[in-house]
Formats: sequence, structure tokens, C-alpha cells
Amino acid sequence: MITRAKRRASAPEPPPPAPVHDSTTRKIPRPTPKKRSIPARRIAQKATPAADVARAVPPLSLPNRPGSLHSLAPATLARLSAHERARRLLHVGSTPEELPSREQQFSEIVACMTDALQARAGECAYMYGVPGTGKTATVREAVRTMQASMARGELPAFRFVEINGMKLASAMQAYTELWSAVQGGEKRLHPRAALNRLTQYFGADGDGQRTPLVVLMDELDLFVTSRQDVIYNLFHWPNLPGSQLVVLAVANTMDLPERTLQPKVASRLGMLRVPFMPYTDKQLLDIVRVRLDLDEHGARVGNEPATQGCEHLFRYDALVFASKRVANVSGDARRMLDVCRHAVEAAEHKALVAGVPQEPISIADVRQVLDRMARSGRGAHMAALSTQAKLLLGSMYATMRRSGLDEVTWGDVLSHHAIQ
Repeated sequence: MITRAKRRASAPEPPPPAPVHDSTTRKIPRPTPKKRSIPARRIAQKATPAADVARAVPPLSLPNRPGSLHSLAPATLARLSAHERARRLLHVGSTPEELPSREQQFSEIVACMTDALQARAGECAYMYGVPGTGKTATVREAVRTMQASMARGELPAFRFVEINGMKLASAMQAYTELWSAVQGGEKRLHPRAALNRLTQYFGADGDGQRTPLVVLMDELDLFVTSRQDVIYNLFHWPNLPGSQLVVLAVANTMDLPERTLQPKVASRLGMLRVPFMPYTDKQLLDIVRVRLDLDEHGARVGNEPATQGCEHLFRYDALVFASKRVANVSGDARRMLDVCRHAVEAAEHKALVAGVPQEPISIADVRQVLDRMARSGRGAHMAALSTQAKLLLGSMYATMRRSGLDEVTWGDVLSHHAIQ
């Protein structure tokens, strides 16, 4: 007699049910395939430490100067009128042949870079001043001088990178730009990944084979965040032994370290601080004279074809008047150049419309340009505001100056507005 248990044991097992693939049933995962073996040569390439990345990368160079009017052929210059040549020479984007009134600052920056490169050590230098005082132009000219010395074999090879705070979406993107410069501009990483690589790179000993890196941090005010970790790292890495990192920081705030930066950040700025004071009326006048190749009395100095005829465009007292007006307001060299260039454009347009010979620009012409610049655009809009709106804008500006940041809270502005 076969029992029920034996019948179940002798019966064949039914096949497993086929899986049903619908929206409610999860698919059975497939087994993970075996990884392919990686050659030893590729493993060695992946294991390369960050300290050895930049040894065979050609050095980066500062971008070339904008095309100078002096580099044009004499035949091309002959087709340009004196007014056209003056407008190009007085343009803010035109790089002059020399930077007057900034010789001391230029020498200090060159000496700082030379000592750091020859000693193969890190260094920090802090340049500060109000906008339009020639900070960035002086640093760039110093870097070009150092690159020329490097090409002659007088200095060790170095790389250069410029990081402008106004061109970055956030302060942490400075890590991406810096790591890209370390690699020669080939690879760009996420800011946090670049931070890890930079920490490993500057923390390792370069054993004398690392190429020095010079970094220009322009618009330093925009790198200041609530945590200040970005600006701390950029000033801390040059102090590490063997980093060979030279940081040239440029800020528009006169007392940024004392007023805004934390003590641990300000202490890493170093001892070299180069002030760029606002230009005086004489210095502003010298800037225009150098560009137009004029002497102290308004006469022509040299025989450069690019400046031929420019000595007849201005009466000398008009240039003196413009320099005094700009120096009393801001001491901004860019504003001085804009005033003179707009005066040349107005005189040229007036002569073409009236059909009369062009007369030298007088004090009255310069005064009209200054008044028109003050009434146009933002100046005219702000002049039309109510008294309370003007007081509110003044409170906002005072709060920004006190905090050193471009963004302030509404509560701070209202508190300052209530006090006033």
C-alpha cells in the first residue's frame, strides 16, 4: 500500500513557473559579467599621483596684448586721421607702451616674484586700491616682464593663470580653474574633485621637479564667502613647503583683511602689501600725455607715426582741467581716458556737421562732455529718484562698504537707514 507521503516523494517536481514581465513584477537581475583584465601599463597610468601631473606640461603664458596702434604699418596709419588715431590711443582697452606713475608698485611685484621663483618657494602678495588705479594692468605687465626674463634663461620656468572673480559663477570654481592650470589647461573637474586633487598636489613634496605656478586672483572681494574656505585654501597652499605657488591677490577694498577676512585667513596673506592710491591730477595728465606722446607743455615729443597730429587736438589747459575734475571725483584713470576720448569724438562730429575746420578741444568742450556723462544713463536715473529712494541707496552703499561684500541683507540696510 502506497501512502500519500510516498506518492508525493516519487512524483516528479513541477517545473518552475515562467516569470511574468509586467509593470508590477520586478525583473530578475542578470549575473554581473566578469571584468576584463587591465594591462599593467594602464594601471600605472591611472595610479599616477597628482604631484607628478604637471612635470611634462608646457608652461602657460599670459595672453598677448591687444593690437597696438604703434604696430600698424605706416601706410595703414596714413589712412587714419589724427582724431581716429587719438580715439584708438585713448581707448580703455588699448594697452600703452608704458605705465606711468606705477613704477614703485611694478618694482615691488617683480621683486616678490623673482625672489619666490629663484628660491622655489611659495609667496603671497596683496594689491589693493579703488577701481581704475592700474592694479591689474601693473600685475600683468610685471608678469610679461618675468616671462621675458624666463625666455632669456634668467629665471626658472613657471606657469601663469589669471582667475577673475567676476567671470566665475561661484567662488568654488576657482579650484577648477587652478587645477586646469596645473595640468596645462587640458582637463576640467568638478570643484570638489579639483579641491581634493589640489590638496594632494600642494601637500606633496615636489622634490625640486615641480614647475612653479603664479596665480593672479583678480577681484578678490568676490571670493569672500560666509565660510571663507576658498580664500583660506588659496592663501594657505603657498605656505606649504615645496608648493612653489605664488598668489598675487588684487582687491578693490582698501581694508579688506582687517574688516572682512577672518584672522586665520588674514594672517596668511603675507607681509607684502602693495597699495594703489587714486591717481592725482598730475598723474592723470601724465597718463594722457604718454599715450598721445606729448611733453609737459603739450608739444610733440617723438616722431612716432601713430601719434602724428595728436598734439593739435587738445589745448593743454583743457587736459589740465579734465585731470583736475576727474581727480576731485574718483582719481579713476579709465574715466579720464573716457572723458578725453568722448571729447575727441564730439569735436570730430561737430566739425563734420558744421563743415568747418576742426579746432582744438577747449575747456568748454571738456565741460560739456563731463556734464553729458553725468546726466546720461544711471546718473540721470538716480537724479530723478525721490529723496527717500536716494537715502535708501545711500544706506545700501554704506552697508556694502562696511561689510566688504557685494550682497547685504535687507535687515542691515533698514537698520542703517533708520539710524540715518
